[in-house]
Amino acid sequence: MTKTDQNVDLSGYQKILFRLQRDADGYPPNDWETLWGKELKSGFFQIDNIPFYVRGISDGDIVAATNQQGEYLFQRVVQPSSNSVMRVIVYEDDAVQPLRDRLKEFGCSTELSNIQRFFAVDIPATVSISKIRTLLDEGEQADRWSYEEASI
Repeated sequence: MTKTDQNVDLSGYQKILFRLQRDADGYPPNDWETLWGKELKSGFFQIDNIPFYVRGISDGDIVAATNQQGEYLFQRVVQPSSNSVMRVIVYEDDAVQPLRDRLKEFGCSTELSNIQRFFAVDIPATVSISKIRTLLDEGEQADRWSYEEASI
């Protein structure tokens, strides 16, 4: 469930801004990414969605953020969750949903980005990351998709 759904109660949630570092190829395509955080106490938030570009942050992490001119800017991870994040770009439209369904069968959740065929994967601590790697490696070797580990 995303916070943009119409029936979601956003009370206690804030958008946390994360500064992104671009590589020589201009990736990621943005300078900033915002993630939803549930405010635990003043300046401390539990991340409540899957990052598309931020590295080293997972759903469930507790972070510190400072309010600067009405925007919360990420400062540091206070307590990491045991979740991991991978990101996948699928080369064929018709392969996106079957892969997302397969990841769901393993116990992962996924979130589509605004970029066609690109999605983020949340891997809970209860899911074998080696099984996820095996699945993704097989598809990468078959030239069906490419993936990156963003927060392991």
